[in-house]
Amino acid sequence: MGLNNEAIFGICAGVFALFSCILFTLVCICFRCCRRTQNSKSKDDEKLPLFQRQRRHGSLSYEIHYDYNTARISFGTLDLKNITVPKALDKHKVIISMTIVHSGESWESGPLFRESRMFVTCDHKFYCPMEHLANNQIRLVLHLKKNFEDICASQCLIPLDEEMLRGEFTRDFSNYVPKKNAYRGEISILLRYQPPKRNFTIGIVECKNLPQMDFDGSTNPYAKLEVKQNGRLFFKQKTKVMKRTHNPYFNQTFKLKIHPNKLQSLSIAIKIKEHENVGPGKPIGRVVIGADSQSDSGEKHLDDMILFSGKAITMWHSLLP
Repeated sequence: MGLNNEAIFGICAGVFALFSCILFTLVCICFRCCRRTQNSKSKDDEKLPLFQRQRRHGSLSYEIHYDYNTARISFGTLDLKNITVPKALDKHKVIISMTIVHSGESWESGPLFRESRMFVTCDHKFYCPMEHLANNQIRLVLHLKKNFEDICASQCLIPLDEEMLRGEFTRDFSNYVPKKNAYRGEISILLRYQPPKRNFTIGIVECKNLPQMDFDGSTNPYAKLEVKQNGRLFFKQKTKVMKRTHNPYFNQTFKLKIHPNKLQSLSIAIKIKEHENVGPGKPIGRVVIGADSQSDSGEKHLDDMILFSGKAITMWHSLLP
């Protein structure tokens, strides 16, 4: 019994409809896979620091000269070009400054760019004996800031080879520097424990190379002290405010009573803040000494104080954000 034309047409229509559904399903699956891959890439990219997402970080033209008579390096910036400002930031609130690091000595410039238009040259001199030139370098860290807080940074390294110690040069900024490693200055702290009377003295002596916190390039810092034992806060104080200085000399001491058996469990946190007329101060940097220390110097300082009881132990510590 043969099929009539209507039956054949119905079968063809059904096969076509089935094939169309299968094709449509495959297209949807492929589209969703592509979207998922694209979204995962964009999410991974969002996890990266702003400056790490950029391909070009900019370049710096500088002049360098080495005086063999005085063993001093004269370094000066000439021009800063093609600085990439991430789209997520408002250019009118961006400030670009630069930190020069050489042999552990650091110096931060004032604003180089405001609103991505103004450039201010800066000059600095370093002492470096001729025999140390081959094993030394200048590290330039370019800070991109918003409201004076570090958003991200980029760096370039300048080797101190003899052929690179006289003339004008240009170098590119690259190699993202995480915010947690940003240089915030240093602080000198004194610790002393006197066992007979159980007197524990904490001295906040001075800071140096603090970053600028105001639009005029100044800083009005003060120090906040918190002492914890086994995670519990039992003592806190703060110093006076030092006006318009990047190198404040506090020279203030605080005394408290501590049992000798409880010294190892102490955590001493010192926070440097910018004074504000209204509200809490802006954080500049902090250091922790003792149980919760994040550095070798923080642990060593407390250990030395316990080892040399009765003596005042003063050490310099790097400030962390």
